[in-house]
Amino acid sequence: MLLLSSENVSDRIAVIREDKCNPNKCNKECKKNCPVEKAGKLCIKIEDSNNIVNIHEINCIGCGICVKKCPYDAIKIINLPFMKKKPIHSFGLNSFRLYSLPIPKKNLIIGLIGANGIGKSTSFKIIAGELYPNFGEIGKKNSYKETVKLFKGSELFYFFQEFEKKKITVSIKTQNVEKLRETFNGKVKENIKNYYDLFNLLDLSIYDDILEKDIEFLSGGELQKFAMLKTFIENSDILLIDEFTSFLDIKQRIEMTNFIKMFHKLNQNKYCITIDHDLTIIEFLSDMISITYGESGGYGNISLQYKPKDALNMYFDGYLPSENIRFRPFSFEFSIRNKSVNSISSKKIQIEYENMNIKLGKLKLNIKSGTLNKSESIIFLGENGKGKTSLLKIFAGILKTEKYEIFKKNQISYKPQMISPRFIGTVEELFIKKIPFVFTDEYLKDLLIKPLKINSLLKKDLSYLSGGELQRIAITLCLAQDADLYLIDEPSAYLDIDQRIVISKIIRKMCSNSNKTFLIIEHDFLMASSIGDKVINFKPENSTLIEVSSPIEINRGINEFLEIMEITYRSDSMTNRPRINSKNSLIDREQKKQKKFF
Repeated sequence: MLLLSSENVSDRIAVIREDKCNPNKCNKECKKNCPVEKAGKLCIKIEDSNNIVNIHEINCIGCGICVKKCPYDAIKIINLPFMKKKPIHSFGLNSFRLYSLPIPKKNLIIGLIGANGIGKSTSFKIIAGELYPNFGEIGKKNSYKETVKLFKGSELFYFFQEFEKKKITVSIKTQNVEKLRETFNGKVKENIKNYYDLFNLLDLSIYDDILEKDIEFLSGGELQKFAMLKTFIENSDILLIDEFTSFLDIKQRIEMTNFIKMFHKLNQNKYCITIDHDLTIIEFLSDMISITYGESGGYGNISLQYKPKDALNMYFDGYLPSENIRFRPFSFEFSIRNKSVNSISSKKIQIEYENMNIKLGKLKLNIKSGTLNKSESIIFLGENGKGKTSLLKIFAGILKTEKYEIFKKNQISYKPQMISPRFIGTVEELFIKKIPFVFTDEYLKDLLIKPLKINSLLKKDLSYLSGGELQRIAITLCLAQDADLYLIDEPSAYLDIDQRIVISKIIRKMCSNSNKTFLIIEHDFLMASSIGDKVINFKPENSTLIEVSSPIEINRGINEFLEIMEITYRSDSMTNRPRINSKNSLIDREQKKQKKFF
């Protein structure tokens, strides 16, 4: 057992990727070139018998030579932005460690924002009692009673003390809703106990469309609604909600947010913590927000709690003033693609199409004629199940119609909504087969490979990639192709906030610097409004007839879409990012009266 006491805690950490490190196949460059080792001190220990490398962080001077010399890119040396402190939990020597936890508070909804891989889900497991923190004592398994004592003197002590006395029950809405099919079968209603007890308290109309459906045949959005309903029905003392917006459209996200708020309001003295990457939604939902920061696979730390508006502005800035921590060396800027009429009218035409009537099963799309210009990105906006993905597939030539001929003369690159790789092998082998030029093209390296951190995935087998990793690979495969028309279905799915902003910047750069046209389906309102030049709205006239608009200038198009949804947004005074207005609030009523929904 290794104890990380205050005496042997360093202000930097060394992380070794066990899946990459293989000292039996290299010349041990890390140890041979380490200046500390050359001076006769122990810094890098290699145990040939079990093929393990350990870096002694106390002796490490942070020179980074081992990082550069490692042939397998297996080592990271990370300087921590805060003073020396023991971790709450460490997964091993030279492995990921979490330095703090979110603080649950009764009657408040606490939001957690931050990148993937820095401990948000791990903190949920600790709070739920599924993982006992070791406080840096690697190899030790604390009892829950010992864990509670270790929190003495912190705000978390009383929470864990209640938990120890079995006074708190926990419900977790898991991130991966697809796994629900493995646990439940039959109709949704048959798997919901005490449904009518909850029905008597709340309006459950947002669940009406799934109650009679078989779980096996639920779509992603319907599975998400089922997962949320199961969490509410359990009526536990603490709700831990991990990414509830995935697969939901904008209207459903706001409806679900309002439902969570009403449920929490009616059930006093309960705790609620939620993680999500849709910033407009988590700001609208939360009473307070903590920022999770760190380095993926290295460490994670959770900030103090702030008012939602302040927390999001700090996140964009990358700096926590009250804690004096710069957790990102640069700030994110938000702007809406609002171009002048002259610049739009001067663009060259990529495709012109006439009015089209397309039948998709029971659904009928009445598509108004329009023009797709070069150097332009167009966002499809509408509710789920209204034909957006089907129309994109028609444009891609996957669904054949007689109207497809107008798109056939264009070179098309398509990124589907659901990513199910059939290729057997590593990412690198896939790229060699599909886009071998990406390894030598410096422009594509700077545009895609480096920003999306693809190099760290090259040696991984596709079958072991996470949803977010698969999404980054799929986007790279799509955008690396030389095409006239890029069709991208939900690029934000499974990606964290930082990755969504990076993708937005890549698309904007490609759109501005080339004669390419982008058609994109997106439900993250922040991302959609930042990358779109124009909007195509899908307006349901009835349950089977959908009116599909011509491409409309971004501000007018979003305004018309929000009027259909009966939702209003305002702009933040500091960052200009969109913020949701509470229904029937003064500003909501005023904007609706003036027909200014956005």
